[in-house]
Amino acid sequence: MSDVVVIKSHLLDGVGRSLIRALGAKAVHTFRDPADAIRSGMHAFGWSFDECLAFVARSFELMDLIAEAKNGFLIFYNDIQRVPVEIVMALADYLRIPIDRQAAALISHDLRAESLKGFTDQLALERQHVEVGRSIVDLGFSYYDLETLLHRRHISSGDYAATVPLNEAQLGEIRRCLSSRIDASGHLEIRRSVLYAAGKKQPLAM
Repeated sequence: MSDVVVIKSHLLDGVGRSLIRALGAKAVHTFRDPADAIRSGMHAFGWSFDECLAFVARSFELMDLIAEAKNGFLIFYNDIQRVPVEIVMALADYLRIPIDRQAAALISHDLRAESLKGFTDQLALERQHVEVGRSIVDLGFSYYDLETLLHRRHISSGDYAATVPLNEAQLGEIRRCLSSRIDASGHLEIRRSVLYAAGKKQPLAM
């Protein structure tokens, strides 16, 4: 595995898109209901509503690319909590990493939101303490731990609808901008993880 390069990004450049099309790279992309994604960005990074909406809208370009190239694992955010072990096993299979169900259960337990939130809360409140023995990358608008790639305030176990409320005008703008992607209630029409591999859509037992 020493020759494997892992790139974490919310958006891809031309080279990244070409690699996915040519099956030269594997792509793993998580997605969630737009309103929740927007609230998350506003909470974690302090971005404005308009910035988050534009970011979410652009993320659908990557989903379309993966579906068109039939190369990638689209993971619906809710599935990570609903069927975490199945998600880990499907991801390992897509990446061709041998794993059994027991190991997948251990991984999903260690990486559950409740465990990670403790670290991101500490990173937000006690940065100087966390920095001892770790590398912290400061982006100005946020900072993150280089080992885990977790930002401060990255994980929340609370209700975003209560902590970062959106008004009716903003919810209406989401529906207007993403009308081809969501239903009348603002939820995504696609609400399950989708795996594309070997040039076709693969069934997932979830």
